[in-house]
Amino acid sequence: MKTTTRRLAVLLSTAGLLAGSAVAAAPASAADTECEPGSTATTFKKTSASREAAGSVTLLNTSTVTAPIGATNEKAVTSRASVKGSVPLSAVLPAVRTEVSALAFESASWRAGQSIIQLTLPAGRSQDVTYGFNLTSFSGSQQECGLNGLFGPASNFSGTVPTGTYVEF
Repeated sequence: MKTTTRRLAVLLSTAGLLAGSAVAAAPASAADTECEPGSTATTFKKTSASREAAGSVTLLNTSTVTAPIGATNEKAVTSRASVKGSVPLSAVLPAVRTEVSALAFESASWRAGQSIIQLTLPAGRSQDVTYGFNLTSFSGSQQECGLNGLFGPASNFSGTVPTGTYVEF
């Protein structure tokens, strides 16, 4: 009876090791693609920073003394964020603010009548001024987690967001 018990114990422990290693191998290989159904995974990359001119003006001091000369915007000008691809702006803008630029907005504007700049110029001198919007371009991809707990194919997108205004002289 002792031999039977020992053999049975050895067989059970061997079977447990085999079963345990088979169970441990499956989750390790699937862990990279498992997800919570309904969740999304989004990746971003800032691709460039640029400027978009909204207008320009020449300040001119026609007086005979040094004086402050100002300029105001004559018409409203707006720069709007845009996204190309199947992912809507509303789905990526919060993440763009976190991952790319905290200053990213849906739009930035120069209002009609808004002061652009005031400079002190010597008598008879002029100064060219350009004003506009700072822009940041980005690209990325987004994956949706399906009901099966696995991420689907990636949807690529790219876009541009205004990140403020500028005045250059």
